[in-house]
Amino acid sequence: MNRLRYDLADLADEVVNVDLTARARQTSRKMRNRRAALATGAAVLVVLAGAASIVYALRPPAATAPLPADSASTTTTSATQTAPSEDRSTAAARYQVADVEAGTRWYLRGGEVHAYSKGRDTVTARIPIDENDEARCVSQTLTVSPGGKRIAWAEGSGDSFSGTLKVAGVDGKNVQTLSTGAVCLGAGALRWKGDDQLYFSSKDGGAFMANIPTGSKTKLPEGEQFDAASADGKWTAKQVGSQRLVTNGQQKRVYTYKPPAAEAEHHDGWGARGVSADGRYITVGWSGTDPSRALSTFAIVDTTTGKAVVSQESSVCFTAGGLVLVHGNGLTTIYDATMQKLGESQEPAAFKDALLLGYARAS
Repeated sequence: MNRLRYDLADLADEVVNVDLTARARQTSRKMRNRRAALATGAAVLVVLAGAASIVYALRPPAATAPLPADSASTTTTSATQTAPSEDRSTAAARYQVADVEAGTRWYLRGGEVHAYSKGRDTVTARIPIDENDEARCVSQTLTVSPGGKRIAWAEGSGDSFSGTLKVAGVDGKNVQTLSTGAVCLGAGALRWKGDDQLYFSSKDGGAFMANIPTGSKTKLPEGEQFDAASADGKWTAKQVGSQRLVTNGQQKRVYTYKPPAAEAEHHDGWGARGVSADGRYITVGWSGTDPSRALSTFAIVDTTTGKAVVSQESSVCFTAGGLVLVHGNGLTTIYDATMQKLGESQEPAAFKDALLLGYARAS
């Protein structure tokens, strides 16, 4: 009996030991599984947190304004911001050139008076040239007033150097006789002072200024040579004794100018052909060794310095508004009142040998 008791006790101990060992093993296995699950969960949370951080960094909150790099104001500019703005002086120059082209330029070709405006050439008057006139007075004297208001010429009277002085509208109508015995020969037999006064010399002696509206004429002082006037007639260039000067009656400026020596020896001196609106600039031309007409100029001279500012064989028109039009080489070069170049305007090829004598601004 005792033996049986001992055997049952030993068996119970073995059962207990087995159960405890198995339970320990089971518990240990569960703990390992739980720790693995926790580690896996923690790793997933770390990954998710990192992903969330990346997404947050890439996408700002909807409530905030766009970043400066995404702002429309920094990536888009208006046309006025991207296109280079035209210089104000350039725009003004283009406007003035267009203004000249809209006006009328008056040219002389033989016995024809041409009005050129907006690309159109119109012959406004034809004065017959008498081929039997020994002095060829019409071709020697036909001229247009600086504002394109009138034309004037002398018709041969039978002798070899004079004719009857006549004036008319720029269309050749309303002809008026101013004088007889007007000299036809010389570099500039007829010279305008504005649109209403005309200088001429008489074969009987003396120089006169004719007032066209009144039909009167005034003899100029002896020893005084009238050379040219501004388009409005306010400034004149003249020679008094050995002095050359420009004056408006209240102001006077004596000037000196030395033309190119190499060319001067081929001519019989030089003289002023035109005066700018402010009296500062003059055009100068050669006087021929024969009594033929010579209206072209070879330089524009600043009377304050005696220096040429433009040297070009051409015909020049000083306008009443201050612009300077230089005709030559198939175009008109336009300068402002300070002789700064504004631009160029093309001319018909037929005007190559014509004289630019007048200009009228579009009304």
